[in-house]
Amino acid sequence: MIPREYPILEFDPSGTAVIEPWAPPRTMTLPERAVACWFGDVVAARTHGVEPAFSVALEHSNHAVYVIDHRGESVALFNPGVGAPLAVSALELVIASGINRIIGCGGAGIVVPGFDPGHVMVPIGAVRDEGTSYHYAPAGADALAHP
Repeated sequence: MIPREYPILEFDPSGTAVIEPWAPPRTMTLPERAVACWFGDVVAARTHGVEPAFSVALEHSNHAVYVIDHRGESVALFNPGVGAPLAVSALELVIASGINRIIGCGGAGIVVPGFDPGHVMVPIGAVRDEGTSYHYAPAGADALAHP
């Protein structure tokens, strides 16, 4: 444990968690890639008539994980839920199921003038202020995306 002045900034570099995520039962082999999409209407439209491969069971409800065909490739698609703790819970279970290449698609606010709503932005880093991310990496000024 790396002690810090404030408990939220402490970090345990051990690879063993107190509670390890487990792979939920599923009806099919899952692809290596997935899209975590925070637009529920997009997930619903793209998966109309598709049976879920499995559901991530969380306290408030189940989050279905679908396998869809995109340009001849199988891709998992799911809505991880809004908020860092909820999204992380869903992501950990999806990763435990064998999916290890995940891209996120969602909306965000911006505080820089000159950007109109609807423009696509690819973030290269983030300000960590929600608390959950401190469980995955030591405290630091920047949380940068892998190149």
